Amino acid sequence: MDFYSDTSSSESIDYDTDTFNAITYNDIDLIDQYINENLINLNHRDGGNYGGHTFLTRAVFLLRLEVVDLLLNWGANPNFPEAINGNTPLDIAYSIIPSFRPETQENVLLRDQIIQLLVTNGGQRKQQDLSSLSSEPSDPDYSLMNNQAVTIIQNMIRERQNKQRSGILRKNVGRRSADPSPTERSRMYYEHINKLDPFDPYRQYAHIPFFSNSKRK
Repeated sequence: MDFYSDTSSSESIDYDTDTFNAITYNDIDLIDQYINENLINLNHRDGGNYGGHTFLTRAVFLLRLEVVDLLLNWGANPNFPEAINGNTPLDIAYSIIPSFRPETQENVLLRDQIIQLLVTNGGQRKQQDLSSLSSEPSDPDYSLMNNQAVTIIQNMIRERQNKQRSGILRKNVGRRSADPSPTERSRMYYEHINKLDPFDPYRQYAHIPFFSNSKRK
């Protein structure tokens, strides 16, 4: 299919739009011709009509394997991102199925071949995507989450310890406030012992309930 504009028109030909259209229809010959004649910038990025795509990210998005191969062979930057989300061609390749293309056997095969082409030519993903692929929790968010979890646990332990300490203190304070004074202890003791028989053998132990804890702090 020929996407050339009418050459008799006084208006200049929009080679960039023609190239995007050629990618859509997988017109390898036209794209190759434009590149060969130096009519387009290999790393051109669309201003809006094609979602901020570059030629390469558009080709990857449409699973145009031959176009991807052609652009890379001519020297297109494999890591030049599209404008909207800053995704590299490899980011798009990994996310295309099933988000934007059905997971058919043909599409999966095309996707895998495109990924292989991009990686072979130095294609990389965005830094946050690379870290999320790691099996180790090295992403800063994981560290933050771990620190927050530790802080929560530490606070729970401190709160429990404080409650325990407070309970002990309240118990001790109550016990001390309920204890009689030494004078009162003596009065109670003599009152008790006077009630006992003078010959009761218990008399020699009668002081124990009243004075055994008198030194308790």
